[in-house]
Amino acid sequence: MVSSLDEGVGTIADALEKSGHMDNTVFIFMSDNGGDTNFGASNIPLRGIKTQLWEGGSKSVGFVYSPRFFKQEGCVHEGMIHAVDWFPTILDMAGFNKGDKILSKFCLKSYPVILGAVSDKKRNMCGKIDGVSQWKYLQRCRGSGRKEFVYQIDDYVAKSAAIRVGDYKMILGDPRVVDFSFDPSGNLSIKPVDPNNTDIRLFNLKKDPTESNNLAYRLPNKVKKMKIRLDQLRTGSLPIEFPVWESNEIGSPNNIVSTEWCSI
Repeated sequence: MVSSLDEGVGTIADALEKSGHMDNTVFIFMSDNGGDTNFGASNIPLRGIKTQLWEGGSKSVGFVYSPRFFKQEGCVHEGMIHAVDWFPTILDMAGFNKGDKILSKFCLKSYPVILGAVSDKKRNMCGKIDGVSQWKYLQRCRGSGRKEFVYQIDDYVAKSAAIRVGDYKMILGDPRVVDFSFDPSGNLSIKPVDPNNTDIRLFNLKKDPTESNNLAYRLPNKVKKMKIRLDQLRTGSLPIEFPVWESNEIGSPNNIVSTEWCSI
């Protein structure tokens, strides 16, 4: 799979070179989550795997390449970037004004294609995107447009949440998003985790990237402040929807049907 993907990206790069478009192209290559050790991945030294709130399940690497916009090669950018930042970052790359009016126009123009009729509520929310442009920070190879982000707010299924503010990360409840395992017959088993888990975990990721030292009981004021911030962000969150496990006849990948993209 990796070899095929590598070949596919190479074919695109070759075509851009031949057509003379490489100098006006930005490559963004990334993963959507940490690796799944059940299928040969390794997240060492980070803790956890895919479907978990540990850094090994959520942190991923990638690269951004452009001979036109990046003058320094081999730069390693370690600033805080969340997946939702790519939307405004790419708009910034393409020359869109970062002002709310331009962004709202772009957003409203896209909404009818995705959602059909646009309600007043959706119109009001349209300009309030979660992401921030990271374009200038990527070009500088330092800094970040954000100081915090949410890993998860699930008040409905797992009853868990996780947030990062600066160097600190707090996990409330079970760090697993779902219980992802294999039954004795080797079949994939996906089910919700126990929602009664009330554990509190606090880590300083700069000093403790492997999340080995829980500081929750040593820094109660930090936990209190991060809980308050989480509650503030919760007011704008949408309900999580756990995928429905269906029979083989339905023909969907892994027999999982998820409909939340229709309603958001």
